[in-house]
Amino acid sequence: MIDLKGHAALVTGSTKGVGRSIAEAFARAGADVVVHGRSRDPNAEEVLANCRTHGVRAEFVTGDLMGETIPVVDQLFAAAIRAMPKIDILVNNAGTYIDKPFLEMDWETYDRTMKLNVAAPYFLTQRFAQHCIANQTAGRVLMIGSVNGRLAEPMHSCYDSSKGAIDAMVRSLCVSLAPYNIRVNGLAPGLVR
Repeated sequence: MIDLKGHAALVTGSTKGVGRSIAEAFARAGADVVVHGRSRDPNAEEVLANCRTHGVRAEFVTGDLMGETIPVVDQLFAAAIRAMPKIDILVNNAGTYIDKPFLEMDWETYDRTMKLNVAAPYFLTQRFAQHCIANQTAGRVLMIGSVNGRLAEPMHSCYDSSKGAIDAMVRSLCVSLAPYNIRVNGLAPGLVR
């Protein structure tokens, strides 16, 4: 198993699903974890408790990443740094799978999808990179995309476009952030129960 003692991770959308599994895996490997969700509900409490059973610190931050991107990202990252000043791992997991057929797509659905799936991880990664550079810390970013970023499905043009953007973002940020010792990787799972 990988040893992540001495590291701290912020995992967005980590009260359920893939994000929860990632947060708990980081804790098992010894990393302190900042769990994120839209609200501190029973799922959040359970994830925090599960992480703490591994002898690590686990804190919770809220933030609705479908809101106005810059204020929400700034508030979320500031709260995460207050909770754990030495965050050196960022997992951009929060995402949505709301979609409509292309010819019926409306602005609200498109905007909400792009805010959460594209704009939030882009600017959260920017805040994280600025923090790492200012503190001369090696950083690690994991972007959770989807197989849909490369393999389109009918009726999912907006979601597929957003995950294609994540795929391109990973490649671009690898080049942009490598000189600062910040590694960016992508994970593109298929359908997860």
